[in-house]
Amino acid sequence: MAVLQLSQTHLTVLEQCPRKFQYIYINQLMTPVPSEQRMAMERGSQIHHLIHQHELQLPLESWIPSANSASLEHPPYTAASRVAELYAAAASLSSAIPITDETTLFRQSEYRLNVEMSGVLLTVVYDLLLLKDTQAYIFDWKTYAQPPRRETLAHTWQTQLYPFVLVETSDYSPNQVHLSYWFIHNDSRQSPSTDLRSSNHPKSLNNSQPLKPECLSFDYSDRLHQRIRISLQTTIEQVKIWLEEYPESTAFPKTHQMEEHCTTCQFALRCDRLQQAQADWEALLDISMIDEVPLGITTPQETQELPQN
Repeated sequence: MAVLQLSQTHLTVLEQCPRKFQYIYINQLMTPVPSEQRMAMERGSQIHHLIHQHELQLPLESWIPSANSASLEHPPYTAASRVAELYAAAASLSSAIPITDETTLFRQSEYRLNVEMSGVLLTVVYDLLLLKDTQAYIFDWKTYAQPPRRETLAHTWQTQLYPFVLVETSDYSPNQVHLSYWFIHNDSRQSPSTDLRSSNHPKSLNNSQPLKPECLSFDYSDRLHQRIRISLQTTIEQVKIWLEEYPESTAFPKTHQMEEHCTTCQFALRCDRLQQAQADWEALLDISMIDEVPLGITTPQETQELPQN
């Protein structure tokens, strides 16, 4: 039997709605991603990749986004201006990284850590992990423009799981671990005359015009560590129960917070949580219920067409 693996994304979906977790990760149901969301996700991935290249001291010109990339051509911005914005965003975030000195013991980008708890593998991927003699720093790059409220971010599973796993897998005490989120605004107002395949790309992020990042930092503590341990153990035990019952055709429960989660959920119709929307959709599917509307088009035989959306 495969070992259950949970990341902060899995835990977040579980917290929002267990049934949604079932649909995505057990039933593997896929839904179309809106174009704006898809472009934002691709932009974030590209910026993370550039910073990773920079950390590995690899030439940045070896990685140039495809001219056909969906996130580059976004009118009124050209692909060239998008590339410049990607470099500027990556340069801004990388400028937040402390310089390595004699107290630095370990520094690694895109670093994965796992820890086993109650038969479940908890996994994290740090955008950057910097370990010093007596302090540990976790950096996470955020490429959406508006930082959430500090109170909201503090209660996310990412803010809880990232320091927890580091403490569980190292000799650092909770009060020696620090997590910082760095937010970069999406500023594409630059319009350089840079061709995607030219040699005019910055050779390093240091040569790019940086944007101004914002930072939200969180310290850790023994009290938080114990509280998170209890939350994780409770969640893991509950998931195990749901998984044991699921083969007997018992579905994961639906969220009780309908207004908060169901109105924008892609599975709302499947869950019968948007009754009126479902009725409207079923009416659309029943052609016999759609009245014919004359459009005033005269042909040898009077023509009527269905209304177009």
